[in-house]
Amino acid sequence: MASPRSSRPPGLEPPLLVGQSLEIWRDAAAPAPSRLEARQELERSARRQLDAGAGALDLNAGSAGDLAAELGACAGLLAGAFPDVPLFLDCGDAGALAGALLAASQAAPGRPGPLVANSLRADDRGSESLLRAAAWAGAGLVISPRDADGEGPAVAVAPLLARIDALGRRAHGAGVRGPLFADALAYPPLGDPARCRRSLALLRALRDSPAGPIPLVAPGNVGHGAPGPLRRALRRLYTAAALGAGARALILPVEDRALVALVRELTSAGARGSRPGAPVAGGLAWELPWLRRVARSAAAADELPAPPARAGAQARRAWEAFASPDRRHP
Repeated sequence: MASPRSSRPPGLEPPLLVGQSLEIWRDAAAPAPSRLEARQELERSARRQLDAGAGALDLNAGSAGDLAAELGACAGLLAGAFPDVPLFLDCGDAGALAGALLAASQAAPGRPGPLVANSLRADDRGSESLLRAAAWAGAGLVISPRDADGEGPAVAVAPLLARIDALGRRAHGAGVRGPLFADALAYPPLGDPARCRRSLALLRALRDSPAGPIPLVAPGNVGHGAPGPLRRALRRLYTAAALGAGARALILPVEDRALVALVRELTSAGARGSRPGAPVAGGLAWELPWLRRVARSAAAADELPAPPARAGAQARRAWEAFASPDRRHP
């Protein structure tokens, strides 16, 4: 997989779009026909995500690790069906994730689309086995500094950068040669606006260290706790800001057509500009000029501009939730 980095200006570089969470939850005692049907539906869901604009897929086995065998089997299935597509394997148990990574690499040896283990944290008990598995499989890693964040007020960016740097050196020392991604830790602004804004600062810091891991963030996380229309507006606002701040990989719900359209407008299409009121995919006509300004402001660490009235009530509510630390919305 080619690195999403390039010489394009901040905020205009096309990111790697990772379809959010193809979940493989199932009853461990399910009969074989049921497992086959579930895997066939997984392949159909993956195809829908790719058709919607995803350039990579995220397979999610939850946090317990009891679905690791199924994660490996499903990853092997999708590797055979979509051999050029990177697969992010997501499991909260590092040891179980290591086993899934090995199983997937054996199911599809030499596949051109690499595997990426999501994620490596310093406090994971199985981190050493995950590093060995990633090195053996030629896989990449998502590095997460979440364990350095702690409870209470948000920590500064510097400790998170230090944790990312330490984990990156540890991965290289273990022989991992696949792409490294750094998770900038997106939080919902309705519940934790300080950490939500901090993720942009972390993205900028990662952007300014070109030899480091690829800055990655999950815009889908910022909508947690918000009703549908506001959730979608929060995603659009945050995605524009994250692109401006330097995100080069986005894990996002690609079924949100307006969100994918926004990414395209702010990158390849957005570089050409469009007049207010012009037809824009996803119904973004009046929001798009504002979201371009949001991207530029986030790139320069400036305050995010308020939306114009024509952008709509949900856009203003999203901006208020993001820009005001003490403001809360139902």
